[in-house]
Amino acid sequence: MHVVANNSRYISAALVLKSSEIRAHDGLGHLLEHTSFVGAAGTFAASEIKEMHQDCFQETDAFTQPGMIQWRVSFLPKHLEQGLGVLAITSLGQKFDVETVASEARVCSRNSISTSTIPGSATGESSVGLVRQRPSLRDRHD
Repeated sequence: MHVVANNSRYISAALVLKSSEIRAHDGLGHLLEHTSFVGAAGTFAASEIKEMHQDCFQETDAFTQPGMIQWRVSFLPKHLEQGLGVLAITSLGQKFDVETVASEARVCSRNSISTSTIPGSATGESSVGLVRQRPSLRDRHD
């Protein structure tokens, strides 16, 4: 887990999972990346995970490249404990519920088809990421 210094009032954190088993952005690792933001994890249902993301994260981002998956989040300092907990459980404690896996497999499939338009994708040097930002919270500093 890395906590990144920045010039905003937000904390940015990243969790990196490295493994030689993680291949390019079109395999099981890529599906793991996608399901982590929307699927059931730990003792929580998918709807609860979604609610936790909305409660504490300003921005979420994930990407897969050969050898690693990285999840990044930003949140206000008051959400530190909750934010790090949600990041850990959603990236490492997934349940892979059937509905989420089926839905995100379709998304990953579409992304794999569209990678031909990403510079460097033929060499495996680029990564396909998933970025979710909630502009409505951008100016909220409560």
